Amino acid sequence: VKMDNNNDEFLKEIDELLSVSDKLEEPVDTCDGSDEQRPSNGVDALRAALAAHDDIEVIRGLCEGQKVPDELRKDLWKECLNVWRRPDALGGWTGPLDCEDQEVLHSQCVEQAAKLEGLSQSEREQAVSDMELVLIYYCKTRNMRYTPDCGWPELLLPFLSLGMTNADLFNCFYAMTVKYIPRDCRADGRPFHLFRLLLLYHDPLLCSLLDTKKLAPEAYLQPWLRSLFVCQCGLEVGRVMWDHYLLERDPFLIFFLALVMIVNSKELVQASTDAPDVLAGSLIRLPAELSVEDIEDFFSLAKYYASRTPQSFKKDFHSLLYGSGRSLASISTNISHVLCLPVSVQEILDCKLRQGAGMKFFVVDCRPVEQFSCGRFPNCFHLDANLLLHSPEDFSVAVERLYKRVRRTGVEGGEHLCFLGSGREQEDQYVVMVVAKFLQKAVPYVSLARGGFLELIGLLGSRASSVLEDYEPTKCQQFYSETSSYTAAHQQNDHSDSDSDASMYRQKLHAKGAKLYESLASGFKDKSLKFKTRLNQFWNSEQKHSSPVTTPTRHVSNSDRPSRRYRNVHADIFVIADDEEENEHGSSGEEMDQMINISLFTTTGDVLHSFPCMELRDGTSEYPSHLLLTKDSMVILRELSDRAGWARVKHRCRLGSILKITAKKKHPDIITFKFGSGFGAEAVVTHYWRFRIPNTQKVTAAIKTQIGVGEDKS
Repeated sequence: VKMDNNNDEFLKEIDELLSVSDKLEEPVDTCDGSDEQRPSNGVDALRAALAAHDDIEVIRGLCEGQKVPDELRKDLWKECLNVWRRPDALGGWTGPLDCEDQEVLHSQCVEQAAKLEGLSQSEREQAVSDMELVLIYYCKTRNMRYTPDCGWPELLLPFLSLGMTNADLFNCFYAMTVKYIPRDCRADGRPFHLFRLLLLYHDPLLCSLLDTKKLAPEAYLQPWLRSLFVCQCGLEVGRVMWDHYLLERDPFLIFFLALVMIVNSKELVQASTDAPDVLAGSLIRLPAELSVEDIEDFFSLAKYYASRTPQSFKKDFHSLLYGSGRSLASISTNISHVLCLPVSVQEILDCKLRQGAGMKFFVVDCRPVEQFSCGRFPNCFHLDANLLLHSPEDFSVAVERLYKRVRRTGVEGGEHLCFLGSGREQEDQYVVMVVAKFLQKAVPYVSLARGGFLELIGLLGSRASSVLEDYEPTKCQQFYSETSSYTAAHQQNDHSDSDSDASMYRQKLHAKGAKLYESLASGFKDKSLKFKTRLNQFWNSEQKHSSPVTTPTRHVSNSDRPSRRYRNVHADIFVIADDEEENEHGSSGEEMDQMINISLFTTTGDVLHSFPCMELRDGTSEYPSHLLLTKDSMVILRELSDRAGWARVKHRCRLGSILKITAKKKHPDIITFKFGSGFGAEAVVTHYWRFRIPNTQKVTAAIKTQIGVGEDKS
């Protein structure tokens, strides 16, 4: 399978890891060139390996299953961060010890240094001075401004607690921020959008619940990411957690640790009636309950979730989130507009070709039937995305068949749904709508193949006929010949030696990944239950110490029904007259703010009619909108100016609350809807909506018809 040139360095790193891992299973040559032999296990072996600067995988094998001794932790962290050979960057520093927000920096360093135990007053003052020196030098060399919410003093504290020199302190801190702390940890930042994609992938119901509670990921995730949990867990637990984290060498593991925390708090979030900021505070404090004994289970659960997640997202997002330079991402940098977790076609292809344990993809091919018939993945499911608009009944039948397939073997069988389009933007717009349908149904493990079928045949090249079912190159060329990527792919030669090496690397990696998958899955349920119990105990103790809020029981009364459902609607509801008197009433009604895909939303079974219009507000402002009619409601969608094809649900009112619809004599295309309660002389107008509608007769006729249907059913 062809690989792009950007993967060469990545594959070399994998080869090194695999070769070292293989050596761990072989007898170790303990000779160091002298007659003395190095210890083969235990603390002495770890000390010797650190002194000899052995490969990190060898050191990791020696640390497995045992706690890192305190006296070796400093050397272990320097080895994991690869700073033991770094020069003293602070040695020649002669600049002023000042920066913007100096007072804030000093006060936060004093606050963190107070957490160090067993220090005299002079030693504590020296610790504060060392922290300020490192952080000010860091700001000046990287041309960054210190901000109160950066979290750097919390991140520096564990290194300081190990008694490092200033040179090691700076080198370790710098390496940690570059390799393991995501960039852009601010409101609406990229790390939080990525976390939401991962949460949506594993638990779409919980993701929707948090959205409903208006609890954005940054509200609880920011303190965890910027300090790798240490500011919540405390120094003792935090140091042990960092031992595991640095030995894993996976910067994305922090997202799965956070995922474990949130997923195991699902029942607590469901039961909570707290305001968003209060609930966020409770979630932030959850890691404080962890003990040293919990860390191994905590990481095992995180690695289990990571093993059940497509891995290609790491390559896609690494340059966006990590490193000292600016990002040169292979995908769009606007993560907030990504519908679901993207997966590379290369990863799907590798999973389909390999056998054995591990995560598997069930490919849902959404291309038109004529394209599907000339080449496809073996054992895939065909769901023509065009049916969603052109034949909704056939689409519903096909979707129901797929739902049954998912319910029968989807989650239990380890198969994750991956939707595949053609790779052409115009056709794949319908594929996005299909994916949104499944996300609305809270189906877990849903992803979208990045690049589509075009990317697939480009990777396969001349091997396409041996991998794909019913592959017909001539017909494919007719469909995709105008696309440059297809032409370029078929002008290349067969696989080079580097392609064969890439395939070999991936096979070795998948074999070890499958072994890890089986070992993690075996104890997942027990560890998850144990971890969830711990969080429940902490949450309950938190609630006991908080002030109880009692809400009076409220029963339904007749006054709760402000209007009648279509019955006795006034005959003169439609009036053509001057309506300046309506300006005395409010014009908002029930405000909503749900973001939806317009095409998908307007083609659901509930929507009977959809009319483009302009909403008029304040007499001067106009907003492109859509007026929708359901069997009992009127819904207004306002288009998003920065996202084509999407809108927000701004208003929703029952048809039975319409008191009158008026049009201006001079401007019959301007329609005003009056809403309220009562009938006749007792009618009370509560609010109105005003629109500029191109075809007013069609709109009013549809509303009158639907109200008439409501009267017949009443």
